[in-house]
Amino acid sequence: MDIRMYEYPLAIAREGSFSRAAASLGISQSALSHSLSALERDLGVALFDRSTRYLKPTGSGRIFLEAAGQIAAVKQQTYQAIHMLGKPHSRELVIGMTPYNGARIYSYLFKEFYSLYPDIRLIQREGYMNSLKEAMRKKEIHLLIGTSSDYSEAGCRFVRFARQEVLLAVAKTHPLAARASAPYGKTVSVSLKEMEDIPFLIPGPETVVSQIVMRALDHQRVSPTVIFRSNNMFAIREMCTSGLGIGCLPSAHVYSGAGLRYFSLEPKLWNYVGMLYHNEHQLSREERHLIYLCYCQTKERRRNPHFFMDPNPAAQAIIQEFEPCQTGGVL
Repeated sequence: MDIRMYEYPLAIAREGSFSRAAASLGISQSALSHSLSALERDLGVALFDRSTRYLKPTGSGRIFLEAAGQIAAVKQQTYQAIHMLGKPHSRELVIGMTPYNGARIYSYLFKEFYSLYPDIRLIQREGYMNSLKEAMRKKEIHLLIGTSSDYSEAGCRFVRFARQEVLLAVAKTHPLAARASAPYGKTVSVSLKEMEDIPFLIPGPETVVSQIVMRALDHQRVSPTVIFRSNNMFAIREMCTSGLGIGCLPSAHVYSGAGLRYFSLEPKLWNYVGMLYHNEHQLSREERHLIYLCYCQTKERRRNPHFFMDPNPAAQAIIQEFEPCQTGGVL
């Protein structure tokens, strides 16, 4: 499948010069320049502005490059699909993932990781954190995408990427909403003790958020009026949105719920995002690269004022190992 007429302009746009693009493609600069000139003659338009040192796409060039990127992606996906059918995998990696945090990252992870390591088969295992961690302790899972309370995890090692605040969510129609913070507004803080007599929605015992909230309630000697519990954070969020009660949710859930307002708790509660693995497991290079890709996607996708990238030393070491890959280094 020869699509060089699309791949060559993509390389020029990526590198910003003929010399660097030619080097990345493994062809001569003159051959690349000739190919681009021939393409521009056929199209009747210039694809790049050559008046500056750094080659920039013209308006027509941007339209062409968008289509070229889609065509190149189809080629890659087609070759990958054929490869998957025609060649057995040399190894399998079982990845545990939670319904929300893990699932949002996994689809990206699968595509990117397989393009780098087509001989390794990724197998997903879905569930809530407590059951997934138990499976990992039994060595049924190699890596687990999820969250942690950052307390000692028996039998596990935690590669922390970020921390997100656990917020007290209320419906925008709730009487408390007049006091609460709107998304991206000034943050208002309250204590759990102030909310003790208000109907409360609490995450179920299979979730990390439940561990965090229950520990805070015990520490502050608060006994809320609990009217609903569920391991499904979507259910908690929807119950809050409907005004049936208030509940503690990670900031990502609060900001994705259009009908919610929130309070920041005092003292603050934090839910930590990252990957876990068995403490006896020695990470392979491929597994460390997968963790790095997961870190990159977490950084790209999670954006709200209560979410902070905060890699621990284990994550920092992996980031340093693979960061050159993001800037043109050799894998």
